[in-house]
Amino acid sequence: MRASIALGMTTKFTPLRPLFLLLALSLFSFAPEAATALCKGTDLRKSLSAQDRARFAQQAAKVPFHEGIIWEARKVDQIIRIVGTHHAGDRRHRKVVADASRFLRNADLLMLEMRTQEIGPQWDAVYQNPKVLTRSRGPYMSQLLRKDLWDQLSFRMQLYGFTPDQLNRIQPWFISGEVVRGDCDPFGWDRSKGVDARLERIARSARVPMVSLETLEESLRTISRQPIRDQVRSIELDMQSEAEIANMSTTLRSAYHDGKLVEGMLVNEAFMYRDLNVSRSEVARLQRSHDKYILDERNKNWMPRILARKEKRIVVAVGAAHLPGQYGVLNLLRAKGYTLTQVAR
Repeated sequence: MRASIALGMTTKFTPLRPLFLLLALSLFSFAPEAATALCKGTDLRKSLSAQDRARFAQQAAKVPFHEGIIWEARKVDQIIRIVGTHHAGDRRHRKVVADASRFLRNADLLMLEMRTQEIGPQWDAVYQNPKVLTRSRGPYMSQLLRKDLWDQLSFRMQLYGFTPDQLNRIQPWFISGEVVRGDCDPFGWDRSKGVDARLERIARSARVPMVSLETLEESLRTISRQPIRDQVRSIELDMQSEAEIANMSTTLRSAYHDGKLVEGMLVNEAFMYRDLNVSRSEVARLQRSHDKYILDERNKNWMPRILARKEKRIVVAVGAAHLPGQYGVLNLLRAKGYTLTQVAR
C-alpha cells in the first residue's frame, strides 16, 4: 500500500508508486462509486425492532446537531452555508447538490477540505518524503500486534512489495483498509462523483473562488497522532472479525441521505465486532479514539481558517461526519457566536 517507504534507507521502491497514490487518494472518501456494484449491503437500521430504533434515535438526539446535512450559520452580516458531503459517488447526490448549489452559485467563496487539484501533487510530496506516515521509534507494530496476526499481515503486505521492516514502521491506521472483509472498500478510490467534487465543478463554472481548509500533510499528521496502541488494536479486531463492510457502508450512505448520519453511525458501532469477544465499552473507546483524530482535531484546526474569512457569503463543504458533535464544525461555530439554522430541503 505504500510506495518508497524508505524508513531511513536510501532505496526507492518505484514499482509501488501507482498503488501508493491510489490508496493515498482514498483518505478523503467514504465508499467508491466503482465498488457500489459489488457493495450489496443492507441498511442495518431496517433490521432493528421499533423499540431499538427508538432507542438509537434517543441516543442520537443527545448529540449536538445530530440531524441534517445542510446548515446556515449567521453572524452580523456574514452567512456561512455548511454542507455535509459524501465524498464518493451515489445517484442520490443530485438532490443534495441541487439544494447546495442554489446558495453556492452566488457565494463569495467555497471552502473544501482539500481542492481536488491539490491532492495529487501533495501526495507526490508525501511520496518523496514519507516521514509523516512512518514511525521513527517504537513501540512498533510487531511488538503490539498478536504474533499470529503479525505473521498474517506481514505475508499479505509483502504481496504489495512491503518488507516486514517497512510494515513495522508504517502508521497502522494507513493500512487499515487492507484488513477489512468484503467487497466494499471502506475508504474509496474515486471521489470525482462525490458531493465535494460536484460542488467544486459548480463553483468553477460560476467563478466562485475556492480554498482548502488543510494541506494533506496537516491532515496526515493530525490523524497519525492517534495512540499507536489504539491503531494496532483496531487492526487486530478488523483482522479477526468476520463481519463484512457492505452493511455498514450501506447504512452510512442511507443515513446520510436521510439526514440522520449520527443515528447510522451509532447503529454501525452497535454492530461492530459483535462476532468477537470484545466488550462494547472497548469498541466505544476505540471509536472515540478514532473520531477524535480523524474528525474532532481536524475540525479544530479548520476553525481559525473559517473564522478568518471576511467574505459575506461562504460555503463550507466538508464530510458530513465533521458536522455533528461537541467538537463538530456546527457546534464550534455556535461557540463563536454564530446562529445556526438547519436549511429545509
